[in-house]
Amino acid sequence: MADIGPNGFGRRIAIWVGLILAVFTIYALLMLANAFRTQQQLRHAAALRLQAETSQTAAVLGDIVADQTRFVTNLAKRPEIQTFLTNRALGISERYGLNANLGDIEVALRELAHGQNALGTPIVRRLAYFDENGDILADSDARAAEALPAPGDSARAQLLIDEQQGRIIATSPVQYRGTPGGTVMAVTDLHLLSRYLTGNAGELGIRQILLAESGQELNAPDRPQLLQGMRAPIFASLIEARLVPLNLLAAEIPTQVRADYDLALRNGIASTKLSLLTLVPQKVLDGSFTSRWFLYGASAVPLLLLLFATWLYHMYRRTAQLEADVAASHQRHDELSGRARALQNEIEHREAVERQLRESEEKLSIILDSLEAYVFVKDTDRSYLFANRKVREMWEGARPGPADNPDEQFFDPATAARIRADDLTVLQGNPLRREELIKTRDGRMMTTLTTKLPLRRANGEIYALCGIAVDITERKRTEDQLAQYRDHLEQLVDQRTRELATAKEAAEIANQAKSAFLANMSHEIRTPLNAITGMAYLIRRSGLSAQQAERMSKLESAGTHLLGVLNAVLDLSKIEAGKFELVESEIRLDGLLANISALLQERAQAKHLTLRIEAPPLPCRLLGDATRLQQALLNYAGNAIKFTEHGSITIRVIQLNEEAGAYQLRFEVQDTGIGIAEPVLARLFSAFEQADNTTTRKYGGTGLGLAITKKLAQMMGGDAGASSQPGLGSIFWFTARLKKGTPYAPIMPPAHNLPAELVLRRDFAGRRVLVVEDEEMNREIAQYFVENVDLVAELASDGVEALTLARTRDYDLILMDMQMPRMDGLEATRQLRTQPRFRSTPIVAMTANAFAEDRQRCLQSGMDDFVSKPVEPDSFYALLLAWLTRADHDKARTGPRAA
Repeated sequence: MADIGPNGFGRRIAIWVGLILAVFTIYALLMLANAFRTQQQLRHAAALRLQAETSQTAAVLGDIVADQTRFVTNLAKRPEIQTFLTNRALGISERYGLNANLGDIEVALRELAHGQNALGTPIVRRLAYFDENGDILADSDARAAEALPAPGDSARAQLLIDEQQGRIIATSPVQYRGTPGGTVMAVTDLHLLSRYLTGNAGELGIRQILLAESGQELNAPDRPQLLQGMRAPIFASLIEARLVPLNLLAAEIPTQVRADYDLALRNGIASTKLSLLTLVPQKVLDGSFTSRWFLYGASAVPLLLLLFATWLYHMYRRTAQLEADVAASHQRHDELSGRARALQNEIEHREAVERQLRESEEKLSIILDSLEAYVFVKDTDRSYLFANRKVREMWEGARPGPADNPDEQFFDPATAARIRADDLTVLQGNPLRREELIKTRDGRMMTTLTTKLPLRRANGEIYALCGIAVDITERKRTEDQLAQYRDHLEQLVDQRTRELATAKEAAEIANQAKSAFLANMSHEIRTPLNAITGMAYLIRRSGLSAQQAERMSKLESAGTHLLGVLNAVLDLSKIEAGKFELVESEIRLDGLLANISALLQERAQAKHLTLRIEAPPLPCRLLGDATRLQQALLNYAGNAIKFTEHGSITIRVIQLNEEAGAYQLRFEVQDTGIGIAEPVLARLFSAFEQADNTTTRKYGGTGLGLAITKKLAQMMGGDAGASSQPGLGSIFWFTARLKKGTPYAPIMPPAHNLPAELVLRRDFAGRRVLVVEDEEMNREIAQYFVENVDLVAELASDGVEALTLARTRDYDLILMDMQMPRMDGLEATRQLRTQPRFRSTPIVAMTANAFAEDRQRCLQSGMDDFVSKPVEPDSFYALLLAWLTRADHDKARTGPRAA
């Protein structure tokens, strides 16, 4: 009974309560000990994480500094500098080209200095280009008072940290064909590096400082200096990337710094003598851990269970947060590495886009200058950004600057005020189209049909306006006259008849002027283009490295593209002028298609496309213009390859019907490309139209190919068109009526498969060829082509010199330019043909005049053949072989020439 009595029951209760309290107390102490140990582990993990982050920041700063060396190395290879060195090597004077080249370099330097603000790269404050003597040729900020140091004569890129001036100076030598061509220099403010430090002072209280070797603090001007008054670089003794208590360092550390920060961490920046100093308060390592409060509350045994549960939940959340912070740190490291790689790719992509943009702007400027309308672009301040030829003619050749207000200079005040008011309306998003009566400053009145449109960015923001004005003064005057004289119809008809006769005469004169302009333009473009392609051929023959060969291929491809654009413009002009003639000859359809397949097979294989040919068997040859048929099919097939990424290209010929003496054929090119929307198809065959007319076109092109193809098809008795479904592909077709020719005969194998170049060396070595050319570089290229096949080349700079040489020497062949000073090639040929010794000598015109009438004039003057510049080497050698062989046959048939 004693065990269950009040005393025994209370004793047992007290024992159990004591045991429970003891167990709770022991458990709480164990948990507190585990909490203290966990706190130490977390503090160690935070220290490791902080060391890793600061090391990564120092590595990023080192990469940014090293990027300056790579930047100036790429700058030394800029095309503007290489163009300047090329012109200087060719002896072009400052007056005729070098000053313009230096201007291009200075513009490029300014654009690069203002454009280097991508994430992760300091802003380049100043760029300069020095010659070999250390003198500045081009400067992105020529007005700056800051003196630039001499670049030195190092043979490689260098990086200099200038602490006194607070700047980074990167230099790189410029070379042109292995010869020093000067030095480029980039200057960056040193304190800008501090902008790339982690800015987490507001969150954790960490402060990062960029230190020079002397101990000077390199902060941005808007950040306060913490270490003022320190006499020596006391942090240089710190172990790399290790946390050290501040109380172990020298006493010069300011009191405020000691009060705010407990630990210091130093990281060296690669490739420099700079250091990254990180000041850390102890609370960053301790975090918000509050384990000591558990010790104070351990005596509160009744609340132990509740406090334990709360503490366990808090520790779980804290551990998860720390693990997340560690994972975020690793992720940040990966992101910074990816950003560095992406930044390099972005720089390369931006340079390529800038080159394409400059080329597009040049082409657009040429096209707009050829228009007989006033075309201009103004920015939001209503200052002129662009003005075409007609506007500049109205300005009498002046080129006003942005602040010159040309509207107020060349129009009366009322007209200028109305123009600027209209500009403001358009810049507010309201397009304008109306007739305007404009009075110029000199009192001349003119009526224009003016259209003004706002130009918007992709986000809808208006950044400029474009205006197009057509002078309709004459039209309005005519309309007024019709209204004025409507009661005098007979007199008006007579007057208009005379005016129409005058207009017809003026149109004929304008047409002749246009033809003369196109002929002159063709000559002026083909002459330097012949020098470019010829020099490229000579350079390739002299031996190139793999990189140089790749660049040379791009140069030759660009020349071929330019020649194609020029030929397309001339073809379209001749067609519209009614001077284009088809040349009828026999066509073997299977041979024509095989030739097209051979020309396109390499391009198709490069994109992994299947190229198919489908054609019906025909019993006879066809009569037509094989060159133009091939041109039309190549245009279709080339576009199909360009716009097809996978699948196949099919070139198909379908016989529509057969007449007594002709076939009606349909030529198709089917692709599995991107396709074309239905609204776009209706305007594709118009000149200068494309499916993508934005300024950032992916595929390029002039928009003339389809227009020329349609006109060729119409001249051949057919038509052209297309059908398409976006995403499924397109079919482009044209029809032609071709006469029947002779029945097919077996194809005889060629007598030999040797290139013309080898046959010339083998059979005609030592033959004398007279090269008559006034342009020195083209004369040098022609001389090389002739002497390359062991022929003997003699040179004459004009027709007078050619006749002088012909009086004393015989020649087996004469290459004659058409346009030359003193005496042109036509007159020289006529006089040569009067001499018995040269009546049968082959004379071949080699000229930049590419019109059919130019060819006819050459043949009428006594020339035997015609080749237009730029000259393609294989075709040139084939022409030489053909005429030297024919000359030998003629000589064998008629006997030796009279002396």
